[in-house]
Amino acid sequence: MVTIIENYAKVQGIVKSIKENTKIAGFHQIEFELQESKDVRSFPNLAKADEGKTIKINLTNEQLKDHKPKRNHKFSTTVRKAKGLVYYMK
Repeated sequence: MVTIIENYAKVQGIVKSIKENTKIAGFHQIEFELQESKDVRSFPNLAKADEGKTIKINLTNEQLKDHKPKRNHKFSTTVRKAKGLVYYMK
């Protein structure tokens, strides 16, 4: 049985690449060098253990247009961890 933990973190780092997510329609995926994470209210910060690693952040096509992340530039957003090094933008 899988335990689901409601979790959020404010993450900062560098966008390494942006590509369409071929597994989830209507989504893109950012390859992201996670430099720092901060707590969001009282939610567990599961991103803390991944600082210094490259993670993948899934975001909707609409979020991509609104937030305009750029390759090789700093970026910060709020995410929730899904599984392994895969996250979703809030």
